[in-house]
Amino acid sequence: MRNAVIVLWQSHRKLMLAGILCLVVVLAMVAGYILTRQAAPASTLNPYDPARFGLPGYIGGYKLLAVFTSDNLACMSKGEIRLALQATAPDVEAFLATSNPRSSNLAAIQKDLEQHSKNVEIEIVGPGVTIETIISENAKWNEDMKKNGCEQTGGPAPTPQTTGVP
Repeated sequence: MRNAVIVLWQSHRKLMLAGILCLVVVLAMVAGYILTRQAAPASTLNPYDPARFGLPGYIGGYKLLAVFTSDNLACMSKGEIRLALQATAPDVEAFLATSNPRSSNLAAIQKDLEQHSKNVEIEIVGPGVTIETIISENAKWNEDMKKNGCEQTGGPAPTPQTTGVP
């Protein structure tokens, strides 16, 4: 009888351990699912992140700091894309002294952009500019544009309305 009780206890213990193991596995899977659903990918936190637009971090040897569209920058036309590339020179003066719009750097930028099928405007920013600076300055710009409206350029000049009375 005693051996039967021991065998019964051992089989119950194995079942209990198997149940606990299954419970731990299920809880780990649920916790993993919840954590991945709540944590936003890093690229969605930064509305200027090149990865959100299918662009690499470097274009033509320049670091791509930000991508501007009508979604993240006030007064841009729908479909317009502007890239902020960071100067590779150690300071602005060195960049200006060595920059040449017809240089091979421009050709390298265009070649990289063609590989990603992007038609964009290029903006070169200084070597000390950070993404935090860009975000801060664009937040100020967007707020100012909300208050004052966007300036429109081009198009026909408005004609003065006359009443016919001299």
